[in-house]
Amino acid sequence: MTNLGPGSANVEVRRYDRLLRSLGIDSARTSEGPPNAAGWIRSHPYRLQALALGYDAPALSDVFGYLERARAQRRWAILVLHQIGDGAASDGFISIADHERLLDALAASDMMVCTVGETMRALRTA
Repeated sequence: MTNLGPGSANVEVRRYDRLLRSLGIDSARTSEGPPNAAGWIRSHPYRLQALALGYDAPALSDVFGYLERARAQRRWAILVLHQIGDGAASDGFISIADHERLLDALAASDMMVCTVGETMRALRTA
């Protein structure tokens, strides 16, 4: 996962957490995974799970399914966009049209949309 030197995966994770904390970084996404529960976010702020459009979700329907799962479970969905425009989903691209459809769907929904930083600050004060 982090590939930060010798030792077991647990040793690497602790090294990764210490490094980010020492740099003043509040949180980080590590890999794709299901929507995050508030308890997970508080306990593991450097191992947030996300959905990378294009790579993890080649079709917009995959993204909508992920968001619906987050809503149903009352969890936090993190979407990562690497590239918007023409290109292969396997290279992390989402088309401009799909990006616009996603933004329109989010604007029409009752979902709260904010940055990772905003959410982390809200969780710390809750």
